[in-house]
Amino acid sequence: MINICCASGDIEVEDNFANFPVQIEKLFTGDSSDADNFQSNIRQLNSALALASMGARKIYHAAGPLHPPTGKALSYGQLYIMDTKQAAEERRSVAPNKNCDRSIMNSLSKLLAEMNAFAKSYKCFHYDVAQGTTLTAFFAKNKYFADQERAGKDLEGIKDSRKLTYIEMTECFTFDKKRGEWKTRKRGGERTIGRIYGVSPGDPERYALRLLFLYTKGATSFSDLKTTKYDNGIPSMQDTFAEAAKTQGLLSGDAVVIKSLEEMAAYHMPAQLRAAFSAILAFSEIGDTQTLWNLFKKDISKDYLNRGYDQEESEARAYYETIGPIGKINEHVRHCTYYCHRQLC
Repeated sequence: MINICCASGDIEVEDNFANFPVQIEKLFTGDSSDADNFQSNIRQLNSALALASMGARKIYHAAGPLHPPTGKALSYGQLYIMDTKQAAEERRSVAPNKNCDRSIMNSLSKLLAEMNAFAKSYKCFHYDVAQGTTLTAFFAKNKYFADQERAGKDLEGIKDSRKLTYIEMTECFTFDKKRGEWKTRKRGGERTIGRIYGVSPGDPERYALRLLFLYTKGATSFSDLKTTKYDNGIPSMQDTFAEAAKTQGLLSGDAVVIKSLEEMAAYHMPAQLRAAFSAILAFSEIGDTQTLWNLFKKDISKDYLNRGYDQEESEARAYYETIGPIGKINEHVRHCTYYCHRQLC
């Protein structure tokens, strides 16, 4: 492979071994049997130890999920979650890698797991999920109560997480970080406020996911969030969170938008709120834009008021700054429409 890539040595490369791990430097430059095996199988080793797959027709890398789907073997970055020796054996079990020396595969697997920042991140993410984040623990709590109900347990008088949205969990439960689970709150829940980071409607998939967290109760997984339960009782899982939110009526209706903006107004700067307002006007279905503006114009123009402008001028400046991006979007759409029309004609 070295001969193929470097044209049998005609292509010269800079000396990059100044800060190289000694172990790899010896494999590249040595004349031992290990070095011979490494250099003969360098392409297979590179592929086996990669954290992502590379597209063939177009150069891109796909990292994939933290864990493989049920029944699928671990691959690429997922292997860095495993014990290094076990991961090395998994890599050697793949047919193209059968000629790679076992000791070299073991040592390189261990080296990258210890030194590569991305390999470490896979391990950390896996640890966080295993320990339980507030979200995964929310799913687990809902599943627990669903299992209890199916088993015929009496849940009368018990605080059931399935009656709460994710953001309402802190009212009745506290999160135990050490055990990674939600525990029933004994007192003080009425004064707690749950919070989810704001997301601009310009990022439709994440925005839709946030809406689902705000309004969905009883979800036990991300797949559950994407599942719509129709009137006929037959559930249907949508391909995206945006489609799921749309089928549940969460992407239409001013009430949902008002609630989202109310949350953003509580902890966003006015400039951020203006940007969110612009995105909502551009990407959402709003019935009464004037009423929406009247509800939030004071929050949106607060920074201008603090600079010394009176209320009327502050609102006017904020208005034109908010509406400006909408005009650019409309102009871009008109340009694209005109171009497509010319192409079709």
